[in-house]
Amino acid sequence: KSDGHLFAKKLRELAQLDWKTILNSPRGGQGYEKISTNALKFDVPSELLDGQEFVLSFRITQRSRLIGIKNGATLQILAIDPLHATYDG
Repeated sequence: KSDGHLFAKKLRELAQLDWKTILNSPRGGQGYEKISTNALKFDVPSELLDGQEFVLSFRITQRSRLIGIKNGATLQILAIDPLHATYDG
């Protein structure tokens, strides 16, 4: 399956869950990894981060990641990282 298909599948899966479930999920499942904004290799406008010091990285495939922030009840997508290269770590 293409990365685009797997990205859409991940979004559908996350959309079915509440934040409590997502935040308590194991990293390899529907969970995420917290990444310091200082580790990002791309700029995010400070007004978008609104003081947040971490972004969330969700695994799509072995290499690709979805990078976003929690904004209220919404996941705000900042980047789709097909090569797992947008942050150090």
